[in-house]
Amino acid sequence: MKTDILKDISTFTIKFNKPLTKESFEQIVSSIPEGKSDLWGNPIKLGLTKVHVYGVDKQTWKPILLELTDKHLICITTTEKERDNIIERLICNIQKYIDSSIL
Repeated sequence: MKTDILKDISTFTIKFNKPLTKESFEQIVSSIPEGKSDLWGNPIKLGLTKVHVYGVDKQTWKPILLELTDKHLICITTTEKERDNIIERLICNIQKYIDSSIL
């Protein structure tokens, strides 16, 4: 039996130009459950500068999985056709709320 479960999965990585400060990292993490960005979810701390988020993109209402560290953001989403919009919104939110020079 053939299945297309993974057909629409899309992944991408955003690497920051410089490591996030502790304050910037915490600001991003705290904005997720508060709904300030286009992402809603529950951050799971895996270290001082590493978080996993199993959440929802509030624009598409599709699941989104993130790994956020002070050096990068890795995103897995279940919608290939919305990938570019998700990338654009994540970058805009990071630049708007944190630091316009980190990307």
